[in-house]
Amino acid sequence: DVRSASLGDLESGGKAVGITLGRTGSTNLDNFAARSLGKRLALMVHGRLHRAPKVQSTTFYGRIEVVGLSDEEAAALFDDLRQRQDPS
Repeated sequence: DVRSASLGDLESGGKAVGITLGRTGSTNLDNFAARSLGKRLALMVHGRLHRAPKVQSTTFYGRIEVVGLSDEEAAALFDDLRQRQDPS
C-alpha cells in the first residue's frame, strides 16, 4: 500500500528514503507497532529484505523514513518502492 516514495540527502550526510502509505497500510503498520514496540520490523520489497529496524513508535501516521543506508542501498530501496506505488 505504498502511495509514494522519495529519496533525499540527510543534513548529517547519507541518504534517506521516505515512504508514504495509504490508509490500509498505515492502519496495518500502526496496529503492528502498537503490539510490537521494541521488536524488529522487516522492511521487505519484492521479497528482498532492505532493513529490519526496531519499532520505536506506536504511531507512524502513514509515513516512514529509512536512514542509515549506503547510497546504493537507498537507490535500490527507492527503485523497488517506486515500482510498488499504488497510482490511486
